[in-house]
Amino acid sequence: MSRADSSRPVLLAATSISYILVILDSSIVNVALPSIGASIGVSITGLQWIVNAYLVIFASFLLSGGSFCDRFGARRIYMLGLSLFVGASLVCGVATSIYMLLLGRVLQGYGAALLVPSSLALIIHAYEDATERSRAIATWASWGGLAMVLGPLTGGLFIKLFGWRSIFLVNVPIGLAGIGLTLRLAQADVRNRERRIDFIGQITANVAAVSLIASLIEGPVLGWTSLPILCGGAIFAVSAVTFALVETHHPQPMLPFALFRNRNFSAIAYMFFVGTLAFFGVLFVLSFYFQEVRHFSALQTGLALFPLSCCVVLGNKITARLVSRFTPRTLMLLGESLKIPRFCGLLLVRSYSDYTYLIVPLCLIGLGGGLAAPMYTSLFMSSVGQAFTGIASGVSRATGQVGSAVGVALFGALIADRLKFIDRMTMAILIVVALTASIVLTIRFIVRDVHVMAYRRAETPVPGARKWST
Repeated sequence: MSRADSSRPVLLAATSISYILVILDSSIVNVALPSIGASIGVSITGLQWIVNAYLVIFASFLLSGGSFCDRFGARRIYMLGLSLFVGASLVCGVATSIYMLLLGRVLQGYGAALLVPSSLALIIHAYEDATERSRAIATWASWGGLAMVLGPLTGGLFIKLFGWRSIFLVNVPIGLAGIGLTLRLAQADVRNRERRIDFIGQITANVAAVSLIASLIEGPVLGWTSLPILCGGAIFAVSAVTFALVETHHPQPMLPFALFRNRNFSAIAYMFFVGTLAFFGVLFVLSFYFQEVRHFSALQTGLALFPLSCCVVLGNKITARLVSRFTPRTLMLLGESLKIPRFCGLLLVRSYSDYTYLIVPLCLIGLGGGLAAPMYTSLFMSSVGQAFTGIASGVSRATGQVGSAVGVALFGALIADRLKFIDRMTMAILIVVALTASIVLTIRFIVRDVHVMAYRRAETPVPGARKWST
């Protein structure tokens, strides 16, 4: 075994640690908001932005993080992102005012935007074999799923024992452990020294993403026709059009549109967006169903959704075992096909439905998502060459983050009328069924497995495209 091969477990452990931290901070802070408000005197709006500041910056700068990976090297950007995340966590843990805490959360979000695409790029560079790479991505994703499941429960325990500051300070030793593991990696960093930074593309992409996601988050609160939301929409439209024009004419664009000529790249980008929109939209609707219709407490709602989250992790684990026996496309079809009848099962849910009726649909929805998602990432990343793994990983995460924000905004507006909640919930589920069916059709008729792509090189002549061999 070569030194590079022997360092793969270390790399997978390091990248998994960073992914755990990123996912934890997406959910764990929610349970600490009452304690934070009482401790440093924060309004409801301020508490909302303690959560949203992280999410907006994280989602908005993923493309930039991916671009930096390709230019400066995934390992360098990973170390920078993890160091920034650790330092920002320390700022949050010792914050004495809302402004200091918001600064820490913004820096955490930017660190996470560097971490996620660079950790995924490191995995792609380390695992050249398609089966081993898919298994590694499934393992990496399962740790993120586990963090999502345990985040609120772990946060509640830490707050009870050590106070709200502990949920930030615990990131420091964990992050330092990740830095120590990364320093042990043997493989050389992959970077494109000749590639220039597309500053205008970076700025316009970030402005477009920030304005879109912030508007989607605040739209249900301020009203979709309010002046701030209309201004946000206008800023998004102008910056998005400017970004497209810049990228079309720039000699070295941050996001080469030629990548979208590859059928897998384009199709799976669509699936990332639609899949997360549907999944998080349903999660949002079910959360309101349990609390507004069934009158569950927040803890009871979390426990009611626990089977779904656990089955996402279980699906990731099963995929890691099955990937050597089945093609990624087969696992994607299986996962998405599992969801459709179970989503249809939710159409029968009424205000008086017993919770036990929901357990099987929730489990199969989670299992289907867990089976399919790692294979999305594996095939998507396989559609580009090493020179573009950073930006590809940024695109994969950014489309997912925007999809989840759109899903929450769309379904939040749909179920706003509490008197017609069940009817509106039925409408939301029908939309999700249609979206999931579109994913199944996309997989069936557009997506190709790696071994099929070996015979279709002529249709994917994109910059840096991998040259697959049989």
